[in-house]
Amino acid sequence: ECQEIIDITETYFSDGVWSKLPSGRFTISGSWIKDIIPLRTLFNTLLQKKLFSIISKLYPDIVLDSSDLSIQSAYIFKYTPESGEKTDMHMDSSLLSFTILLNDPSDFEGGGTYFECLEDNIISLSRGQVIFRPATL
Repeated sequence: ECQEIIDITETYFSDGVWSKLPSGRFTISGSWIKDIIPLRTLFNTLLQKKLFSIISKLYPDIVLDSSDLSIQSAYIFKYTPESGEKTDMHMDSSLLSFTILLNDPSDFEGGGTYFECLEDNIISLSRGQVIFRPATL
């Protein structure tokens, strides 16, 4: 599934020119998932089948039925030395946020998601792993 997401996105940007988005002091490459129709379709299907059920179990007082969940904004990032390797520390504007690692960690150096509030500040994932968190974290 991770490779399918990558393949759809790479096909969409087959000319090699990714959209640019300012992120504080940095510029990152990527796109809103809603703008890549085949990716949006796959992403929503996978979220409904896999992630929303987990979210509803983690937050039963908030989510009564996983079919009530939807994505307000989702962005697919491409981090490269040329196009941006990180974002500024920030909080998202939603109720919940999540990060999914699409590539195998052996494909790149560094990486991880930084959390100021954790003793071991950087969480590194394996391909396909997800971090759920309140967006204000």
